[in-house]
Amino acid sequence: MPTVHLPETMARWPSPRRINPYFPVVAEESTTWLQSFKALSPAAQRAFDRGNFGLLTALVYPTLDRTHYRIACDTMNMLFLYDDCTDDMDEASVVALFEAAMDVLLHPDKPALPTDSVLIQVIRDLWSRTVQRATTTGRRHFIDAWTLYADAVSEETRDRDQCRVRNIEEHLAFRRYTIGVEICYAMFEIDIDLPDVVYQHPLVQALRAAVVDIVLLDNDMCSYQKELRTGNEAQNILTVVMRQEHLDLEGALEWLAREHQQRVDDALSLLPQLASLTFPEETGRMLVAYVEHVVNFPRANDCWNFENERYFGDWSQVRRDRMVML
Repeated sequence: MPTVHLPETMARWPSPRRINPYFPVVAEESTTWLQSFKALSPAAQRAFDRGNFGLLTALVYPTLDRTHYRIACDTMNMLFLYDDCTDDMDEASVVALFEAAMDVLLHPDKPALPTDSVLIQVIRDLWSRTVQRATTTGRRHFIDAWTLYADAVSEETRDRDQCRVRNIEEHLAFRRYTIGVEICYAMFEIDIDLPDVVYQHPLVQALRAAVVDIVLLDNDMCSYQKELRTGNEAQNILTVVMRQEHLDLEGALEWLAREHQQRVDDALSLLPQLASLTFPEETGRMLVAYVEHVVNFPRANDCWNFENERYFGDWSQVRRDRMVML
């Protein structure tokens, strides 16, 4: 059976592994909540639970209080459920789902409809609790991020239905949204009024963009084996690179490692510039907290990639020697 070596992409990243103190208790509550909707068959639910998305949430948000962490856990579970379910839908079904979800986000007080799918029931229950905590700004940023994410998922489905082959840049353009990182950024600031002078600052935007690419490259590297096994590898950057650059998998992994290190260089060069920005005291505190969250994300994602059973099953040996059997 062929094996490949996964490059060590995060060796130079400064953030250490951190974890929310309310894990695993709150994570288990979130898992029970999602299971209560019976959105998946028992076998599919068992496979889904192997992803341990509460762990990912705890790593991404190590500083959130209990209530905020629970909402973030439920959001992470919902995102992966949305992603898994839409893998098996055609474009028309995904667009209808997107429109129904947007209606819930924009009109949270509207009563549930008898025609609501299980996934819409999940989103409705989650959003009804989220808006109780959300500021106007946080709510707007979350809806903006969700719109970009869900629209990109619809576009991905269209590509799959039409057997469209994208080049590398075209693929990255929508993969940056289907990865869902922008939604996770928005969940962090859901309960604060992050001012536009911070949110839209060019340095902050550049850092967010570099980190999105770092996360998506690491995710596609680690998820390739799973996607190859399930026949969904066409939307993985490694497949796109192999096709366009006429490379084998080892060559595509070398390409990925180079691109990843360039994004790391870009992100690390921004940190001293961000630290030198001066704002009023409260705004400055928001900037520091937000940047800390963004910088923590790649380490959280990297740790989770090798600490859950979604991608590698018995992950301990893969994390140790980084050898993967295809």
